[in-house]
Amino acid sequence: MYIYVLWFIFMISIILYYLFELNKKNEKLEKLEKVLNSMDLSTKWLPGYNVDCLTGERVKEKSTTVSSSHCSCFVFAVCKKMNIKMIGTPEYKQYNLSTNQMRWLKTDDAKKSGWNEINGSLNEKYLMSQKKANNGYLVIAGVEQDNEIRGHIAIVRPSNKMDFYVKNEGPEVMSSSTINTVSSSLRDDFLYYQKDMKDFENRTKFYYNEN
Repeated sequence: MYIYVLWFIFMISIILYYLFELNKKNEKLEKLEKVLNSMDLSTKWLPGYNVDCLTGERVKEKSTTVSSSHCSCFVFAVCKKMNIKMIGTPEYKQYNLSTNQMRWLKTDDAKKSGWNEINGSLNEKYLMSQKKANNGYLVIAGVEQDNEIRGHIAIVRPSNKMDFYVKNEGPEVMSSSTINTVSSSLRDDFLYYQKDMKDFENRTKFYYNEN
């Protein structure tokens, strides 16, 4: 009888732990989705205009160093709303900010702030980054600029897309780019579907924040 009581207590403990962890996951995911859904890419961080990096509001023409697109400012603003550290203005200029952000993510300062790189093959990174986002973690995808490619950075957003599509299209992302996107595949957003861009796909880095 005593053994059955212990077994019953053990099973109840497992169930309660599972429900507790599930509730934590749901709260984390709800917070992430709430923040992402509050970011208005239809009227803010508009390509072709000078904008305030943090608010996305239009400012006086030529008052900032960038007007073409605002991917890095958008990422900076999302991180700010999530209370997660990310470099941005005014410490850094908007010009080349996405590359500076990707370089900063490699630093000890970033690691101390909860940022971790997602490693593995390209397909493994695609799947893991989507899984992390689906579990409520803030995930960033980006590529550094050099003389062959422009820098770009985006938020991986939660999605119910099947693994097959994640591996073939990349995770679902949200970004301010030459065309702002609330939800599109990484390959579409980073233009990796173009023949002359395909070779750069493997240079894409992914980071998630554990906080």
